Amino acid sequence: MTKEVFEYSDIESEFKVVAKKLPLHTLLNSEKIFLFDDPKRDRVWIWHGANTTTRMKYYAKKLAPTVRERYGIGFKITPVDEGIEPLEFNIMVKLEEEPDYDGTQKDLEVLESLFKEKFPPLAKIDIDFKLVENGITKIKFIMKEESVNELTIHRKYLQEVFDAGLLEISNLDGFPIFKPGVVDCFEFMGIFTKLYGNVLKFFNEHEF
Repeated sequence: MTKEVFEYSDIESEFKVVAKKLPLHTLLNSEKIFLFDDPKRDRVWIWHGANTTTRMKYYAKKLAPTVRERYGIGFKITPVDEGIEPLEFNIMVKLEEEPDYDGTQKDLEVLESLFKEKFPPLAKIDIDFKLVENGITKIKFIMKEESVNELTIHRKYLQEVFDAGLLEISNLDGFPIFKPGVVDCFEFMGIFTKLYGNVLKFFNEHEF
């Protein structure tokens, strides 16, 4: 859940904490810039209203690291423009619901279509969504069996959990890594990952 929401003040050239409204998308205003602290996704989102100026965006971006330091120095600062918000942002502010699926072929085809619509640069990447769904099922099963909200796997053991079709061997260290686009598929389907050295952590969005 978002901890804080900040509004950029063009007069004072600083971010100020604003009272949160639920759902969060009710705060959005085309004349304003907001910053959302999003610990679930290890991100700080900077949302730009359609009518904000280039100067406002510049100073908001310049000030964002100062705000980020209060919550998580490793958080990724992600700019978002009104009208082209990514799915993760829309889910956070409750503009969109998390895609629901039960693993049937029809559902997987729909998810694949939605995924490629949301991420055009990845549309040409050959990803088997059935393998992705199988991987997610395994992660959620292990989490449920161990009664945990996150799962830690060393990269050298990825081949024991995930199908080889999702992996490739890194030329840098010889350990398995996910093929391009696989992590994006995981996040689209509710499982988030973070890499710590050679250790991968998986978080179930619905539980984390």
